[in-house]
Amino acid sequence: MSAPPRSPVVVGVDGSSGSTTALRWAARTAARRQAPLHLVCAVGLSGDRDPEHGAFDDRAFRHRAPLP
Repeated sequence: MSAPPRSPVVVGVDGSSGSTTALRWAARTAARRQAPLHLVCAVGLSGDRDPEHGAFDDRAFRHRAPLP
C-alpha cells in the first residue's frame, strides 16, 4: 500500500524581503515534511506598482540560486 499524498506547503511571493523570508521558511518546512512546495504570485492588471509594498520583481526567479 502506498503512502497518502502529502499536502503541499503554499507560500505567496512578491519580491519583497518579507516574502523572501516566507519562501525560505516554506522551503525548509516542505523539505522537512517531504511535501511539495507551491509558490503563488498574483500580479495586478491595472499597471499600478507600489514599490513600498513589494511590487513584483522577477529577478529573484531568474537568479535560480538555492535558498539557504
